[in-house]
Amino acid sequence: GDVTIVNVTDDYGCLGIAGPLSREVIASLTSTPMGNDDFPFLTFQKLSLKGIPVLAVRVSYTGELGWELHHDAQYTCDLYNLLLDGGKRFGIGDFGTYAMGSLRLEKGFRAWGAEVCVLHRN
Repeated sequence: GDVTIVNVTDDYGCLGIAGPLSREVIASLTSTPMGNDDFPFLTFQKLSLKGIPVLAVRVSYTGELGWELHHDAQYTCDLYNLLLDGGKRFGIGDFGTYAMGSLRLEKGFRAWGAEVCVLHRN
């Protein structure tokens, strides 16, 4: 059979939410149980966050409790605003890649191209 390769990079987005209250923020936006036994580390589940479909992965590059929320790119702005609005009572805020990089180093997480790379020898 034939194989077709399609670049879908621009069709998907991913927002991360991390921190000790990240579970409470997400739980306030879904009817899906978010407890540790219901959603263990390094597992994923399809969720609806106030009608926005996401594939939630329980992992965080910060080394703190958190999730990656993979979604159709058309929902990125709505999902971002939903997380900020839903997280106001929990003190939610943005963090940048430099902060995340610092936190991942503190946790001992390695990054491709920084601590992990391919060495070429002639």
